This record gives sequence, structure tokens and C-alpha cells, in this order.
Amino acid sequence: MSRILTVTLNAALDTTYVVDCFQAGEVHRVRQKFTQAGGKGINVARTIHRLGGTVTATGFVGGDNGQTIIRKLREEGIDAAFYEVPEGESRVCLSIIDESYQKATEILEPGLHVTAGQMERLKRRLQSLITTGMIVVFSGSLPPGLTMEEWRSLLRFVRQRGARVVVDTSGTALAAAVDCQPSIIKPNQHEFAALTEADAGEQPTAPILQHWRKPLADLALKGIDFPIITLGDRGAVAYHRSIYYHVPAPQVDVVNPVGSGDAFMGGLLWSLANGSTAKRALATAVAAGAANAAQPVAGKVDRKVVTALADHVLDEITEEGE
Repeated sequence: MSRILTVTLNAALDTTYVVDCFQAGEVHRVRQKFTQAGGKGINVARTIHRLGGTVTATGFVGGDNGQTIIRKLREEGIDAAFYEVPEGESRVCLSIIDESYQKATEILEPGLHVTAGQMERLKRRLQSLITTGMIVVFSGSLPPGLTMEEWRSLLRFVRQRGARVVVDTSGTALAAAVDCQPSIIKPNQHEFAALTEADAGEQPTAPILQHWRKPLADLALKGIDFPIITLGDRGAVAYHRSIYYHVPAPQVDVVNPVGSGDAFMGGLLWSLANGSTAKRALATAVAAGAANAAQPVAGKVDRKVVTALADHVLDEITEEGE
């Protein structure tokens, strides 16, 4: 199995409150509280670890919150190799789950400010961790202070060391990443629309896969080996080695959708690292995303549930050649 390295440039200490009938401006009693290390890359690492994969989590942390992030990861059994910024404090992110209406509200701090010198020190840390053929996934937002040129330089630095670069971000960071030809990107339909100035609200009149063939082909022409676009409850579409895929989403009772995209990525990479086909990896990805949404805490999926959902989805995947 290939080793996987997750890079979270904007790590967080995540707190989840479960309440009834959440309303702004009102007093609420918390029914349940969960606190864990967070940030998209960390959620990916947690999913991979819970599925039985070998993963190391790295990136930036700072202050007491940063120490707590590292401690909590190690308590979960996840290898943590973060660069600790001497000044500043890792952010705190809050999720409020309304059990009555099955809705989640997120409140996100901006994050730790990073300098050019600190970015160079992170590169040295990455150099010590990367091996040829390793999967290195960059997930989440960029920290304040990081320029687009530094971001591109970081992606090229990792790719030049023989790693398979995977990116899951949005906005200008995603556009800059596409220029660096990562192996895999996974925007949702709204992030893809922002990237291409398409209409995210457009509902295809043609079959889903036919509608998304050209957008996927355009991404492949930009040098992306395995472009994926997630479509919420309609699943995901993808292109790999001359085959287009539509993978339907398993139906589950949603508790908290926060982190489901990260679980999707974790399931995908865990499956690929195990040598699975693209089809099986995509089935595992949507299964992990659904399993995540069916419980309250990001990334804490059950391997047996994911496997059962993936087996069910596998027979429902649509495949088309070029």
C-alpha cells in the first residue's frame, strides 16, 4: 500500500455543538459537544486512518491550539508531523448541528498568518517526509499571508520530488493549482462553476454524464490525470484513462454533512493506495462521504459501513468511453 501524506495549511481545532431548533439571537442548551483536530486535510487523514490506511498529517499549527491539535491526532493514532509556527495561534472552528431540522451551521476563524520564511521551513519538512510515488494531498483553504506564487511553488516543489499531487481547494487557490497540473482535483459543482464561470445552478436536461463530459475533458486537457466533480446528492462524475464515470450517491439519513467532501477524498485515496481500480475507488469515495454525513463528527466513518455502501454503489456506476 502506498503511503499518503495530507497537508493542511490552515489547520483548526474543531468544536461541534448539537442543539435543538437552533435560532440566531436565542439561548440554546448544548445536548452534545465534540472537540477534535480539524481542517480539511486532517479530516482526510482521519478517514484514511479509520479505513485502515497508512497516513501522516502535516501542515502548519501554532500556539496552545496547535499543541492540542497534535495531541488529539496522536490520541487517535494518526501520525502528526506539523511545522509549529513560533508566533500565532491555530484557529478554532465551530459547527452547530440542529437535530430538529437536520441542518448544520459553521463559524470559521480565518487562520494562522504564515510568512515566506515559514513556508520555506515547511518545504524542508515536506522534503523529509516525501518518498517517490507517495500520494500528497493538499486540502482546504490557504492561510492568511500565503501568496498565489508561493502556493504554486509549493505544489511544484512536491511534484518535482516524485509525488502524486492531489488538490482539494476552491477559488483562486484552485485556479492556481490547476496551472500546476495536479494528478487529482475534486471541486464540487459550485467550486467548478467559479473556476470556469459556468452556471452552477444549471440542471442538466441531458443524462448527467453526457452533461459533464466536456467539462471533465477540458480539465483532462489541462494535464489533470483524474478530474472529479462532486454533485451533492447526485453523486459525482469523473474521468480517468479514457473512461467517464457517473457515481450515484448512496441514500442515508443525514446528521451532519460537514466534512463529507473530505471523507470522499479520504475514501478515494485510501482505495487508490490499495491498488483499486478507478471505479472501485470512486465507489468507496461516495460511500465514505455518505457514511460521514450519517454521523455527527467529521471523518469518523466506520469501515464496515463504507464497504457495504461501496459494494452497493459499485453496480450502479455508469461508465462511458470517449
